[in-house]
Amino acid sequence: MLAPLLGTFAFCLSLALPLRAAETFHAGEGWATVELGAGQVNRSTPGFSDNSARFYLGLEGGVALTSRVLLGLELSGWLFQSGNLQDSRKGSGISQAFAVARIYPRATSTFHLQVGAGSVRGWDNAAGGASHSGTGWELGIGYDAMVSAHAAITPFLRYNRGTAGSLSLSTVTIGAGYTWR
Repeated sequence: MLAPLLGTFAFCLSLALPLRAAETFHAGEGWATVELGAGQVNRSTPGFSDNSARFYLGLEGGVALTSRVLLGLELSGWLFQSGNLQDSRKGSGISQAFAVARIYPRATSTFHLQVGAGSVRGWDNAAGGASHSGTGWELGIGYDAMVSAHAAITPFLRYNRGTAGSLSLSTVTIGAGYTWR
């Protein structure tokens, strides 16, 4: 029920007009994004299934291959239970490290597609909990609403899928990032 609402919200944000004209990327220029959001996370293992909304945090960065293709690395994940330095049995979540590409289909637009793939890790510090690693991929859309010549607020919508050991994962995540280009 949350996923259609989040999808509609992300679509509306992606239609927002830029606040300033975007400067085109030049090959070799760097970019970085800090992202916050919420994801509808569907995870399952043999004998367990959970579908719930979770906090999302991501960091991305890289270089422009061309004016319309950016390559980079994404470190991100969803938190299920926060950790505690006083109690090592607390904390669980899913993290990922992906190679990503942002593709701007039109030179005159800041709308982009994002694809990525890489490593997924599910971890649970509870007694009897375990950590498993595997692989995953993502596909998303976003829009850079320029707030200055080099900074943008970037609303996005992404779909992720992956496996980590016996954990199966699929998510729909909506959020916004602060992008420096």
